[in-house]
Amino acid sequence: MAGLSQRFVPIPIAERNYDRLIVASDGALLYLSRKQPGSSQEPPPRFPNRGADADLYRYSFEDRSERQLRSSLVDVTASADRKKLLLVLGENQLDIADATEKLDSKPIELNGLADARRPAPGVATDLRRGLADGAGLFLTDPNMHGLDWRAVRARYEPLLKYVQRREDLTELLIEMIGEMQVGHNRTGGGDIHLERPAGIGLLGAEFKVEKGLYRIQKIYRGDRWNPFLVSPLKGPSRRQHPREGDYILAINGHPLDATVNIFSLLENTVDKQVSLTVSREGTTGASRTVTVIPTGSEVGLRQWDWVARNQEYVERKAAARSPTSICPTRRITVTPSQPDVLCPGRPRRPHRRRPPQRWRPGGRTTFSRC
Repeated sequence: MAGLSQRFVPIPIAERNYDRLIVASDGALLYLSRKQPGSSQEPPPRFPNRGADADLYRYSFEDRSERQLRSSLVDVTASADRKKLLLVLGENQLDIADATEKLDSKPIELNGLADARRPAPGVATDLRRGLADGAGLFLTDPNMHGLDWRAVRARYEPLLKYVQRREDLTELLIEMIGEMQVGHNRTGGGDIHLERPAGIGLLGAEFKVEKGLYRIQKIYRGDRWNPFLVSPLKGPSRRQHPREGDYILAINGHPLDATVNIFSLLENTVDKQVSLTVSREGTTGASRTVTVIPTGSEVGLRQWDWVARNQEYVERKAAARSPTSICPTRRITVTPSQPDVLCPGRPRRPHRRRPPQRWRPGGRTTFSRC
């Protein structure tokens, strides 16, 4: 293995976020290219096309060039002989194609191939075999933690006849695996049913109950430069939007008070116009009606609010320390799905506070020095 790092042969393609490396039967290289997190601001994916963001490429070693074969894929896998490709598309669709230079895919019709009420017994059998294989697939202890696995199989196998769908089978297998009491040892996946979310509209604000009414305590302002991070309650005109301290008396004409869950009046309102009756004093006599467009998620708004508040804090402290030493600001990437922030610059690097655990996203974080 000595000198292995010096024996790599680089391929002349762009630096991207690559996935699913496949060598076709003719020697060509197939791979997925996904957008690099944080490199651009893309529209939020719509259900059920979440994750359909990959492009399939084919690299030829003969002419040392790549060619894009397909876009908007969720995943791809190859057959054992590497002559066929299974393409996973959005909306739970599958296509099959030859792993050749010309990708001519055809849809796969799955209706009628299996009875959902009778899951294949092989699923449970394969799981038992994998667990019982001492140093094999799932468990590294050949003694199975002292558990009589044949007895466990005999206890759970009669329950297979009561399974009506894949979710039932998964739940049964998880219960069986739980007999070993091993953390992070479970199963999942399969042909599960995905229901379209209800689409509860969110107003990007914090509320508190006063005088038996909902009062806007805080509005998350968002980023006016980012079309995908606009606050529903914040706009260029103060008259056309609610303000912090306003009471919400009605939503789409339905009266609202503390006895009503405010989110029950916002069902199926994501990205739709909603009328709010608001009042500064909490009375109908001085009320006004404004039109807003609720969002489906407040995570980005809350994250940006945390970034902006800390940015203002650092700039204020830096200006007070040395008003003439702040360098010109420039944009840097902070999260894979959120917008950029302005680097406050010298004279010293500020302490980076962490957001609350509830709203802290995962992923790569890149900070650049001014």
